[in-house]
Amino acid sequence: MKEKLKLDVFGYAGAIINLIFASFIEVLAVNTFLSFNGKDIINIILVVLLYLFVGLLALYSIIFNIKILKGNTKEKTTAVVLGFLTLSIYGSILLMISRVKTIKDINMDEIKKVKIDFLQIANDIVKFKSLYDNDVISEEEFKSIKQKLLN
Repeated sequence: MKEKLKLDVFGYAGAIINLIFASFIEVLAVNTFLSFNGKDIINIILVVLLYLFVGLLALYSIIFNIKILKGNTKEKTTAVVLGFLTLSIYGSILLMISRVKTIKDINMDEIKKVKIDFLQIANDIVKFKSLYDNDVISEEEFKSIKQKLLN
């Protein structure tokens, strides 16, 4: 079974910022291309080539950042490079510093937290049992405290 991967908050923020910048660059490229009305064939060729380069670069950046948001973290490096190329410096930096965690890692973190909580409760019960054994608290108080800790 293929293990699922998940980005942290920085990764998601970076991918979203990259997506916004790339979309803006794409709209700008299309608008420039459509509003150009040059008569000289060389200018027309240059504008078309520029549009193809900038437009495709932005389009690829959009595609790779969407893949990251869908959980395909293998495309992280490509998305960072394309983000820098589309001038999304902040988004790319956030994406670079983000960490990828597997669902297994996330579940292990939760298990460790539950284990720590369980150990804390067990230690508290032992402490109150010691107080009960030394006649500092009554049996009713001990049972009441124990019940509260276990619930």
